[in-house]
Amino acid sequence: MGTFNDGTKNDSGRWLKFQSPEELQELIDDYFEEMDEKELPYTITGLALHLDTTRETLLDYSKKERFSDTIIKAKLKIQNYAENELFRKQGQVAGIIFNLKNNYKGWKEEQTINISELDEKKKELKDFFDGPNTKDD
Repeated sequence: MGTFNDGTKNDSGRWLKFQSPEELQELIDDYFEEMDEKELPYTITGLALHLDTTRETLLDYSKKERFSDTIIKAKLKIQNYAENELFRKQGQVAGIIFNLKNNYKGWKEEQTINISELDEKKKELKDFFDGPNTKDD
């Protein structure tokens, strides 16, 4: 088992990629600055690549108490960028919507189907196709 308490290894014994939230924040700030200079969009994958890690590892760090605020704030900034793009990119927003639904909580499409209404419609269709019941007793 690793020595997570001293900040050098995680609980599975692997060395931590980032030794402190401050180190991670500095690298995150570098990412946003670089994207601004190049006029490129902020993305979770882009941030992960800049940090020389994977998207999954980055999201795992958001579950570590020491790093959660740092990662959550970075994700919030990326989410805010995507939301703003919805208003700037009139009409061409399918990719942005896909990103928001798949990378951020609370963004999803739902369709509610009332089963009792379906049962009633099924009965109406059955009656329509079967015709009136003309059997004599």
